[in-house]
Amino acid sequence: MPNTFVQACNIPAELLMEVFQYLQHVSAPSDGWLTVAHICRRWRAVALNCQTLWAGIRFPQDPSYVATFVERSGNTPLRLMARPTEGDDQVALAAIEPLVSRFVELDVELHGEAIAQLDAYFRHAWQNLQTLYLTSVEGVCTTVNFDASSPTNLRTLSLSAVAPMPWPGATLVFKNLRTLHLSRLEDAGVRPTLVQFLDTLEHCPMLEDLRLYKAGPQILGGGTYPEPERIVRLGRLRVLDFSMNRDVDLAYLLSHLDIPASTHLKLKKRWYNAPVVSISRCLPRDRSRLRSLFAFQCLHLTQTDTMLTVSGYIDGHRSSDVNNIGRCFRIALNDRLPSVSIRSALPQLVSLFESVAVTGLTISCKLHHFARVDAACWRDVFTRFQAVHTLNLRFKNKESSHWDDVKVETCVKNLRTILHALRPPQTDDPTQNSSLPAPLSQLTLLNLSQLKDAVAERAADDISQLLDARKAALIMSPVVAKFRIMVNSSQWTGLQRPTASLSDGSSSSPSPATTTTVVVVDLVVWPFFAAPTLVTL
Repeated sequence: MPNTFVQACNIPAELLMEVFQYLQHVSAPSDGWLTVAHICRRWRAVALNCQTLWAGIRFPQDPSYVATFVERSGNTPLRLMARPTEGDDQVALAAIEPLVSRFVELDVELHGEAIAQLDAYFRHAWQNLQTLYLTSVEGVCTTVNFDASSPTNLRTLSLSAVAPMPWPGATLVFKNLRTLHLSRLEDAGVRPTLVQFLDTLEHCPMLEDLRLYKAGPQILGGGTYPEPERIVRLGRLRVLDFSMNRDVDLAYLLSHLDIPASTHLKLKKRWYNAPVVSISRCLPRDRSRLRSLFAFQCLHLTQTDTMLTVSGYIDGHRSSDVNNIGRCFRIALNDRLPSVSIRSALPQLVSLFESVAVTGLTISCKLHHFARVDAACWRDVFTRFQAVHTLNLRFKNKESSHWDDVKVETCVKNLRTILHALRPPQTDDPTQNSSLPAPLSQLTLLNLSQLKDAVAERAADDISQLLDARKAALIMSPVVAKFRIMVNSSQWTGLQRPTASLSDGSSSSPSPATTTTVVVVDLVVWPFFAAPTLVTL
């Protein structure tokens, strides 16, 4: 059949080019997209005439392969990704030199002295270069010299085990930067001082993305640091990501920065150097300039066997959102004592974020790790966060794992402690102070997820008593909000077992005679075009 009757061969050339470029993007770093030039004559003609398709060069490759790409790219600016094996650095550098004025993006990994040799090429015409990723493969810290003739139109600069020299003098390189990533600058000879680093930031008025991985300035000594003598405002910053060994270094550097409330703040302390993790030690004493710490509505506390994480999200977003669009901040601390850490972290949440109108609180931790958290601690948390209307407790317990009776009973005890702390104070109970505010008085939903069935069965009476107590408090006081409990995605209805919850809040039990038919529409778009097919499951 002639290709003129095939719909795929009649797609407009402009649209085909967009499809080819998308395929090239998703297949990177391989060259699998080249198959489009072998489908039919028209597709090949369109591909050969699209110069931007051939502007991306990978190394190592045969020299004739590189020459073909350069020829077909015409006058289009070039992008190079070089991953030479040891001993091929000189070949990679030889490929760069004659095309130096055409590159807009360089992503290069080099060994040893080859990085020093690359310095010579920075003295050529690099005016078109906008993106530079430079990595020392061996991990040994080295330097690259930026001078007056260095790239002046850089938008993105990423250096790994490579330090720009001199730090305060490379103003022409930094003045147009939007993205600055520095990593693995652990050698004291190349790590910037605080003054050098702040000078560098002041030379980046357009900076939007700043990330440091074991690369920032360090304070000498132990746990205290002086008051900042200068403040650098980064008014356009969208992402601030610091990962350092010590919490004091994080706080020390942050104390000198002023960032917008829209900045996504990500902090990580790497060393296991304290018996008890401290969230507050990662933050400066004056936190008023870290506005994103107070621009959230949903607070997440996650404790794993090796790490404690605190995150704040804009209401309506979830931690599973792509690229964490709604996340305001994330603080992660390496930790090896989860039971101790979760007990220490809960009061810290209150002291740090009590002034924030938190509407959603999520705590993720294995239930047996709450053994050190008593009812007084839970009640302090619940009475201070009065704006919370959704409380999610994710116990992260795998149903398939085997539990003995001792572990089950420990988890039941811990769960009962939480449930008891959520009960409104009883006016007729002399052991309770009825003048205290009701815990989470605006709470409308308690969601207990990943709760082991054996634990839920033994704590069924306590869950039902909490539900009845809050309903009774609603009748006695209009301050207490309407309330429901979800257990493992099913609504709890009292002493009965939980029932499946419908979208309108009602509950229903599925009938054995009920069947569900799912219709799947499958439209194959690439590389062949086909009519929609219906599949009934």
